[in-house]
Amino acid sequence: MKNTVVLAVALTLVLLVSSAAGAMMFQVDGLYLLGNSDSEFAGATMTTKGLNFSAGVQAEVFPDILADARYLFSAADSLQVGDEFEEFGDNSGYKADFNLITGGIQYRVMEEDGIGFFVGAGYALLSGEYKRAVEVGAATEGDGGTLSGSSFYGKARVAVDVNRDVSFYGDLAFAPMVKNFALGSADDGEGSILSARGGVVYHINEMLGIQAGVDFSSAKAEFADADNFSVSSVLYGAGVVVRF
Repeated sequence: MKNTVVLAVALTLVLLVSSAAGAMMFQVDGLYLLGNSDSEFAGATMTTKGLNFSAGVQAEVFPDILADARYLFSAADSLQVGDEFEEFGDNSGYKADFNLITGGIQYRVMEEDGIGFFVGAGYALLSGEYKRAVEVGAATEGDGGTLSGSSFYGKARVAVDVNRDVSFYGDLAFAPMVKNFALGSADDGEGSILSARGGVVYHINEMLGIQAGVDFSSAKAEFADADNFSVSSVLYGAGVVVRF
């Protein structure tokens, strides 16, 4: 519920700022994603896969200044055992879900021959829940718990318009100094959050486009009195882009 509220607030702020400023460009996009996530905590590593999606909104609120917000959701439902993936089941003791919400401002540094380069900054919030069964298949709640962490980030983005029908994009956001990581009872974690995306868009018309993209995200936390934690995912998929 907390993540939904934060996402709603971030998107609402972008909408309000865009409306007040008479946005020159407004874009909404979404991606359904496949792929695996690797997490390490409670002294063990596990590879999972499940439901993933990404959604974002972006608006040019003033010339060369853009506001944006993005949400990445990943909920695992199966665990890799050997070469195969096995579903968690209701009593497996495993859980691996995370949400990454980012929101910020970008500045267009340059645009020439269809190539635009942007730099910016914003705030990132990571949350989730990670549990690992004490024994594989044990019907018991595992080690781990609720995950949270947040920090300011820096961002770089490039957009390339090949022609009126095809464009490419890529961006990188990095929060190197997260000081408030918490996992279960441990709340003194320090580490980083990284998010990177890239993809291609085919513009059906001026309003609607379809896209294919790759999304990489990772988080690392070191705790003074608990096992360190890390999670990374490489996801790929397709979706839509709508411009107003």
